[in-house]
Parts: sequence; structure tokens; C-alpha cells
Amino acid sequence: CFRTTDCMEKLQETLQRLADNFERSLKDLHTDLKRSDEHISDLAKRMAKVELLLSHQSGTTRSSGALPELNVFVDSIVSERKPFLFRITGLSSGSFRASAVRAAILLVLLTDLDERLDGRSGIQNRQEAIVSAFERLDNDPSINAGESVRVALYRFKDFFDGAKITNTESYSLQYDPAGIQLNIFRGDKQLGPGEASINLTTNETEVSTVIDGISKASILRQINKRGALFVPPGPSGYDKLLVELFDHDFGIDAITAYFRPSSVSFPRDMLEMIGGSDTILHRWDLAHSGYSTGKFYYLEILNFSTIWDFIRRTDDGRFLLYPKVVQPEHVERHIEFLIHKVKTIKTYELVLSEALFPFHLGLFNLKMEPLPKSLTLFFRQISKSEPVHDISCLVISDQTVFQNMNDKVISWILGHPSTQRSKHEVAHTLAKVLDHLQSHGPLTQREPAPD
Repeated sequence: CFRTTDCMEKLQETLQRLADNFERSLKDLHTDLKRSDEHISDLAKRMAKVELLLSHQSGTTRSSGALPELNVFVDSIVSERKPFLFRITGLSSGSFRASAVRAAILLVLLTDLDERLDGRSGIQNRQEAIVSAFERLDNDPSINAGESVRVALYRFKDFFDGAKITNTESYSLQYDPAGIQLNIFRGDKQLGPGEASINLTTNETEVSTVIDGISKASILRQINKRGALFVPPGPSGYDKLLVELFDHDFGIDAITAYFRPSSVSFPRDMLEMIGGSDTILHRWDLAHSGYSTGKFYYLEILNFSTIWDFIRRTDDGRFLLYPKVVQPEHVERHIEFLIHKVKTIKTYELVLSEALFPFHLGLFNLKMEPLPKSLTLFFRQISKSEPVHDISCLVISDQTVFQNMNDKVISWILGHPSTQRSKHEVAHTLAKVLDHLQSHGPLTQREPAPD
């Protein structure tokens, strides 16, 4: 009987454990199903957003592909009276020179037309905007800008008619002196939003700054609209683009293969000392805030030779990668700063390689909803002596280009036999460069780097 009772108790305990386990399993299954339902619901919402976006993009592509386009390229030339050259192609064509005041008028009117055709309100006080643009272009405090603009506007119709702008097909570019604006016509019909497009570009930082002062449209918006854009150097060009890439709530992954460190890899006080703009400093703040929150991941690729170029002096005594104001103690501070970043920031990687870059490249993946945006930047390098903030680039918004550059260039560099990616090894290499500077002084311009 004792044995029977003992067996029954054990059996009851076993059954109770099974019942408890079954009940827990049911609760876990219910929780998993609830999470699954929530996940499916969230996925359905995201898919609906994607379908809506793709539908919108498809319609936009079809309509924008048929849009007549006016292409205007603005260049500067050596001329005292007419230092600006306008080249026009597309629905109209022509080439003419302009004085600073007439260039200001054209830049304002073309930007105003671009905004109106893009569905925005345009520039409300065009005459005031022209005065402001003229002051930037002319930069002569002795000139009465307001009076100069008034006279130029009075005569602008004669100038515009005499510019020999040839209209093509059935389109025409016309100036309305009463409204102080340019309009595009097809026959007798004035084109409105979505019926034509303006492509106003320049390689000149000065002109880019003026256009930026006229229109507050973002560079990213222009890239989205055109798919590709040359971005000149300066606070209104490349610096502004980089701030727009960082100044948002979603995450960003960046990869660069360049011939010197990015400005966000300089100590902030050093950037101030060498003349970094407020835009560059703002970008530095955004990047390091992104490091701290995990929002920003940065893979920076440099050649081993670049690391030794940190401590290399030119024949005139200037450090190769820095402006003239930089002294040995500043270079030491920069290398120490990089060592600290490599050791302490989980979302920052510095990769060193002997692989020769076929070109200088930047890849930026913006983790936007519902679809990420991928941008490829091809940097223009003239020489290593350019200031750290004097960078221009061609930006392409195309997932295929981005993926190809990542798969065929970045992956090739990362897989190169010489490439060093370990944080410990990279920090050790930087420490070797720092020790050489402190123990032996800078390298000369033609002195080989130590083994």
C-alpha cells in the first residue's frame, strides 16, 4: 500500500508538472502568436507604404521622363565687365556673357521658375532677392546695389531679347517684365507645375552660394529630383550636403575610401583652428552624437601611406595633409584622437590598406522608412594640399551603382591581403606613427616611411 501511495504521489507530481509545462507553453504560444500578429500587421503597413511609394515613383518617372527640360550651366570667366557665362540647352539653347547684376537677375528668375514648376510658391520678393544676390556676386561696398538692380531690371528685357536664346520645337522661354519673372510656353500656353523642369547647375562655389541664398531647397531634394548632381565645395555645397545626410532621426551607415581623414575624424578644436565652417562643425557634432546613440556607423578606409603622410613635411615646412597653421603638437593631437576613436567608439572603424584606390569614394545608406536611400559620392581630388573643407563631388542616387561600388570596390579593398581591420592592430599602427613623430620628428617629403 505504501508503495502504491508513493507511486500515485509521484504520478500526480509528474502529471502536475506536465500540466504546468503545458500551461506555460500555451501562454508562450499565445504571446508568440500575438507578437506574430503585430509583426504581420506592421509588415503589412510597411508593404502598403512601399507599394504606395513605388506606385508614386513609377508615375513620377513616367511623367518626368517626358518633361521638357531647360538646362542652364553657369561658369565664371576672366572678364572685368561680364565675368559670368551662361550656357543653355534643352527646350531653348544659347550662350551669352553677363555682368554681375544681370547674372544676379538670371539666377533669381531661373530659381524662381524652377520652384514654381516644382509645385512650390517661388520667390515672393524677387527684386529684393536680386539685390541680395548682386551684393554677393559683386562684393563692392561702394556700389548702390538697389539702384544698380533697378536700372538693370528696366533694361533687362532688351538684354534678354538680345541674348539670342534659340527656342526649340514648340517651346519658348519668355521674360515677363511686369511680373519680373521667366516663364516657359508651349505655343500660347504657359506651362505650370509638373509640365517642365529646370536644371540649374554650376561648378563655381561663389555661384553655388548665391543660388543657395536665393533658394532654401535642400541638396538632397535636388538629388532626388535629378538622380545625379555635381556638388561644388564650400558651406553651400558639399558641407551642406553632408549636414543634410546627418541631420535626421533615422540611422546612417557610411563608408569612405579617401586620401585623407574625414573632417569628422579631426578633433573639433583643430577644425576650428584650421578654419572649418560652422556647417562642418555642425556636421561634426551630429556625427559624434550619432556615435553615442548608435545611429551612425562609419567605416573609414585609408592607405597606410596616408597615415605616414600625417607626419610628412613638404619642402616649405608645411605638413603635407594640413594647412600651414598646423604644428607638430596639433598633428600629435590628431593621431591621439584617432587612436581614442578606434579604441572606444564601437560604431567607428578605421581600416588601413596598401590597396591602391581606383578613385575616391563615399557610400551613404540612409535608413529611411519605408525604403532606405543609397547615395554614392565620387570625390574630386586635385592635390593633397587642398584644405580639408575644400571638397567637391558627384552624387548619384541609384541602388545599383551603390551596390556595385560596395561589392566590387569596397569588398575588394577589405579583402586585400594587405588590409588591416583589427581595432588593436590599427591602433598599434597609429601609435607607431605617433611615436616616430615624438622620437624622431616629422618625415621629409621624399623620406620613405619606416618599415
